[in-house]
Amino acid sequence: MIMQRGIWLLAAIAIGLATAALVVPARAQGPWYVAPSGSDGNSCLSPAAPCATLNGAIGKSSAGDTIRVAEGTYTGVGLAVVTVDRAVIISGGWNADFTAQTGLATIDGQGSRRGIDVQACSVSAAPVVLERLHITHGFNAEQGAGVLINCAGASVIIRASHLEHNEVGDACCAGPWGGGGLFSTGTVTVSQSTFSANALRGGVRGAAIFNAGQMWIDNSTFTGNTGSGTVHVWLTAALTMTHNTLSDNVGVGLDVMGGRAVLQNNILANNTNRDCAIEGGYNGTLVSLGGNIVETVANFPSQCNLAAGDRIGVDPMLQSLADHGGPVPLRAFDVGSPARNAGTGVPLSIDQRGAPRYGPSDSGAYEAFLGINKTVAGLFRPGETVTYTLQLSSLGNSQDLNDVNVVDALPAELTLLPGTVTGSGGVVTVSGNGLEWNGAVASGVTTTVTFAAQIAPTALGTTITNTAIATWSGLPALGGTAAFDTWTRVRLPMLNRQACSDFTDSFSSANTGWPANEDAFARLEVLNGEYRVLGKQTGYIYVAPAPTCGREAYSVQVDGHWAATTPSEWGLVFGADTGFDRFYFFGINTLQRTYALYRFNADGSMTTLVAPTVSSAVGATTSVNTLTVVRNGTAVALLSNGIAFPGVAVSDSAFAGLTWVGLAVSPGAPGADARFDNFRVQMQALSASQLPQAEGPAQKTLLTAPLRVVVR
Repeated sequence: MIMQRGIWLLAAIAIGLATAALVVPARAQGPWYVAPSGSDGNSCLSPAAPCATLNGAIGKSSAGDTIRVAEGTYTGVGLAVVTVDRAVIISGGWNADFTAQTGLATIDGQGSRRGIDVQACSVSAAPVVLERLHITHGFNAEQGAGVLINCAGASVIIRASHLEHNEVGDACCAGPWGGGGLFSTGTVTVSQSTFSANALRGGVRGAAIFNAGQMWIDNSTFTGNTGSGTVHVWLTAALTMTHNTLSDNVGVGLDVMGGRAVLQNNILANNTNRDCAIEGGYNGTLVSLGGNIVETVANFPSQCNLAAGDRIGVDPMLQSLADHGGPVPLRAFDVGSPARNAGTGVPLSIDQRGAPRYGPSDSGAYEAFLGINKTVAGLFRPGETVTYTLQLSSLGNSQDLNDVNVVDALPAELTLLPGTVTGSGGVVTVSGNGLEWNGAVASGVTTTVTFAAQIAPTALGTTITNTAIATWSGLPALGGTAAFDTWTRVRLPMLNRQACSDFTDSFSSANTGWPANEDAFARLEVLNGEYRVLGKQTGYIYVAPAPTCGREAYSVQVDGHWAATTPSEWGLVFGADTGFDRFYFFGINTLQRTYALYRFNADGSMTTLVAPTVSSAVGATTSVNTLTVVRNGTAVALLSNGIAFPGVAVSDSAFAGLTWVGLAVSPGAPGADARFDNFRVQMQALSASQLPQAEGPAQKTLLTAPLRVVVR
């Protein structure tokens, strides 16, 4: 049975995507569903009764609604496969039961009509969103074969999509129109998308994009397009390009014919008729903010105004278009590419695949880096032996990483046991109370280094942190820290109010009392020895109460990992009253490597106590993170992988008396999927001096979109 609080909270957990956050008004109906097996005569309001066409679902929808489109191929009749006449979100690539976005939905013009015609032109409307779509074989004689946006009032976001094999011909027209992939006079953001093998016939411009409006392009790839000007800026138009790869197109790469283009951290290379050109007589402007790799700059009549921070006349050493992770193919680069660490300024938080960037970032749409994950196991008591495991991996690289160096100097509380050191590949050297590993990390293979250490007999009641520093290409890897504590737990008498036995659950059984059900909101289940919380809709926080009693002072801990491709926050609930009308949510976002703390109040409001903060203590992407909350009176400690974050002094009625704990997920997109293991609650009685204290007053911030609490 679901207990759903009918209170809208004026809060939302921000997801730091490359494009601006989209605030969507509340809708009366939906989401709507589309699948190849459906029928437009269905209600289209459930996965079991989908529409067959996008036009059918659009016709039933209202502005602000979401239309979820299953994987498969969709064709049509008339001038376009899909006509979008209202501000809807078209979200493609869902699997058959609409529980996760696993691919793309294909819009196929069959060489006789354009893919999508956007006719939602009201400047007051929310943006049209097109995501996870494969738009292919669109055709139009004049303009916009893949996507047409031919009204200045239109606002459109295109993300995580692949536009390929779309073609514009000029049989009807002598004018300078084009846009094989996209033609726009509106306001458009293109993010994490690929334009490949789009084409023009004759002297028209913009084989991939013809921009006659306002446009921002980031984390996108343009390759194999054929025509005069792959990305074309027309007259008074404006274009900003950040972290894109524009290479191996037939014609000019970036063609500025009037208007203004701003470039930062892009790769423009090996385009057959110059990588960038400012056409004479049109008063066009090109501004570089640095970090660009430009192979060819022979332009007319002027140069492309490249900056001192650009690298000119060098080969970026790109690989062919291929699947490197993420929803669409892209062009990675070889290990020796000059694009490595060539970016400038504040980089985008992610690359085209959704993998994290860190500075100095790589130029182009792709970020390559060395990953390291460190874990520790054993009995964490003075005099005992613990074993460390370091796992090195080539993240985002299609070739081996050579000359990787790892140095691990143990802290004074540990003594290295030299005979226990092993390494798969490379050379391990033991020196004093530490070790060094040198070697190559092969693509697609995890390199492992293990060793054992003894805990000092005097190391009682302390936290022991050990950090390995791994470097490749001059930059340290993300991660590499493991920590544990040697605190001694004291069990209180059964007559004390805190006499609630410790609770542990490895989820080896599906019958331990955790919620297990599925509806239109979420799926909760024990799956393969883990507890799964799958959030199907945004605008909610899904809470699963732990099947255990309330406590006054305790520590709660869980191992968890992220199993989806879109960033969301997930983690621990604590300090809850019996009905979970009020509680605290300690959440992390592993795709963005942030942690945060929120208080959900009994009146339906939410207070941000710790805003999302980037920390290397949060393991990246799908790696396992161990989250811990230690609560004692009004003091709270938050830890990730044994590393304590700055605490927050909390003093209100939610912390008086007995409180309860649980797990939660707050989806940033449908299909948020968190997996939990090794849940445990222990009595914890610590003095305030043993807990990290807040660095300053708690930051109370109200964010801005509707969020509801669903307690299972």
